[in-house]
Amino acid sequence: MPYSFQPLVRRADAFAAEGRIADAVTGYRQSIRVEENPYAYMKLGVILLQNAEARGAAAELERGFAVDASLGGALTTGEAAYGRSLLAYAYTRSGRYPEAKEQARKALALQPGQREAAELLRRLP
Repeated sequence: MPYSFQPLVRRADAFAAEGRIADAVTGYRQSIRVEENPYAYMKLGVILLQNAEARGAAAELERGFAVDASLGGALTTGEAAYGRSLLAYAYTRSGRYPEAKEQARKALALQPGQREAAELLRRLP
């Protein structure tokens, strides 16, 4: 299905699960070329965070939220809250504390039980 991002994201997910990170990154980028979607951007952000590339992760997560907004909110509330929490963490790792606090608060507004965001917010200067 060359005109839908979904099979490409699933394939990239399988690569990530197998530890084939370069193939996963390629797959997520390919899915974005086929059809812009917030999921691939979010998953790229996760991979970059796992590889200690906080600035790149923040950029991918920001793009994911921009695409989500342009689509009228494709992400579920839980997905958006988790993504905001990840973005807060990426900002923290980049030394961008005011932005990190803002994202953690947004995560908590979406999902008050978001433990990671609450913990991060508590620790931020």
